[in-house]
Amino acid sequence: MRISDNKYITLSYDLNVGEGDNLELMEQATEEQPMEFIFGTNMMLDAFEREIEGL
Repeated sequence: MRISDNKYITLSYDLNVGEGDNLELMEQATEEQPMEFIFGTNMMLDAFEREIEGL
């Protein structure tokens, strides 16, 4: 199933900031505690949704 509007999404990720070997972990959603939201309902930043749409 592809990510699209009004789909219930759960995902895991690591959000790092920095460059190269100088990365700092800012946020993490694990398989045990994933991020959960309904896609396309303005619950998340538009830029974030654009990056994951269709995955």
